[in-house]
Amino acid sequence: LAFVEVGTRVWYRVRESGMRTSQAWTLNWPTNNPGFQSNPVSGPVLRSYQADHAASGQWSLPNGSHWSAYYFKWGHGSPTAQLAKGHWPEVCLANSGKSLVGKPEVHLLKAAGLTLPFRTYSFDDQGTPLHVFHCIWEERGNAVSTTGLGFQPKLSSRIQSAWDGKRNLGQQLLEIAVWGFSEPAAAESALVDQLQSLITVE
Repeated sequence: LAFVEVGTRVWYRVRESGMRTSQAWTLNWPTNNPGFQSNPVSGPVLRSYQADHAASGQWSLPNGSHWSAYYFKWGHGSPTAQLAKGHWPEVCLANSGKSLVGKPEVHLLKAAGLTLPFRTYSFDDQGTPLHVFHCIWEERGNAVSTTGLGFQPKLSSRIQSAWDGKRNLGQQLLEIAVWGFSEPAAAESALVDQLQSLITVE
């Protein structure tokens, strides 16, 4: 057992030494928007993610679009940070009656001098187009881990993290849903505009 413990420590130390430190950022809710509403995160969602910080809000824009966002943050050393990779829109939203249209894609979107990796989705919400953007940001990582956001079950994500040498790293999860755009490209362009004021570098 002692040999295994020492070997594990060496493994993580070697793997982590090759990781870069990611720029820290936080979400700046659009509280200056007259229609902004801060929503309590439901008990089931809190229990599913077990994040150190959880927040939710919604707002509308003059162009008629409606926005909803969830923001979760796990501090360094949090044993529940891997739960961020155990819940994906293609599963969670499908269970709420929304139909996935096409396949999700990874797009790199720029905001506040950062390049954020978003998985982008389009859903049919009872006949209304719904576009969802899902970003996981780790406090340390590399280019492959940052953009490789393919769907993985909880166990697979834990195994992959162990292989990558990631143990209880701090993480952030931002998921934004928007109604009011028929085409994904238009929704993404509007999201980029929103991100310029939503993202604040720490």
